Amino acid sequence: MAVVSCDVVNVHYVVNGLAACSYFLFRLVPSLCLIVFADQRCELDSREVEIFVFLCCVVVLKARRMMGDWRTYLDVLIIFSKAANIFLFGRASIKAAAWYSIVLIVLYLAFPEKPLPPSEKVKQLTDSSLKEVLSTNSHETWLVLFYAPWAPPSVKATNVFSKLADKYVTESFQFGRMDISRYPAVSDRYSIDMSHRTKQLPTIILYENGKETARRPAFFKKQVETFQFTEDNIRYGFALNDVVDRAKVRWTHENRKNK
Repeated sequence: MAVVSCDVVNVHYVVNGLAACSYFLFRLVPSLCLIVFADQRCELDSREVEIFVFLCCVVVLKARRMMGDWRTYLDVLIIFSKAANIFLFGRASIKAAAWYSIVLIVLYLAFPEKPLPPSEKVKQLTDSSLKEVLSTNSHETWLVLFYAPWAPPSVKATNVFSKLADKYVTESFQFGRMDISRYPAVSDRYSIDMSHRTKQLPTIILYENGKETARRPAFFKKQVETFQFTEDNIRYGFALNDVVDRAKVRWTHENRKNK
């Protein structure tokens, strides 16, 4: 529970959580209700209750489909709650809905989700250093995160990646990350779309024996599959426990050969 509270109680989640609850706060708190709503009705009507129940159902179904952890539920809840707030404010007053939308834009710019300090176990790679570790240290297994600072999903993936590195990095299994926006040649080499509408940022690639053996998100029938970068999804998507075992065997064999 301590870990959950530590992750949730930060400016990004607190501010956006309040924004997600704003309609209910303004409608149910008399001192706020009388200022915002001309109808002076400081309670929820039946239609608003129906919308709230529908919102809860959508959040549960959407988050389960995404196979995420509690952070996924929280993020989905905040996103859909904001959308519901815009609709509910719009029912009461177009002007209120417009002001609320402006506030959301300001909050998005002022309080973005910030990356955690990178784990010391995650090596920052460049184009040349990636080539070097894959060619000269091919007996090592590498899991590499390709990200771009301007892509919001990269922030969450970077945080999750660092936590996994703390659990899985060994002498034979290394974690690395690369700001691929600085290396267009790498994006071309590994067919990672860098456009602003891309579904491939971030991308994680597993290298064994110096060659790519898996990546997420993967391609299926020339289409990029949706992938949520949670700890569980990455762990199961790459079968990390099996990867660790294979890496250890490969490392041991290489050391014996060199003696």
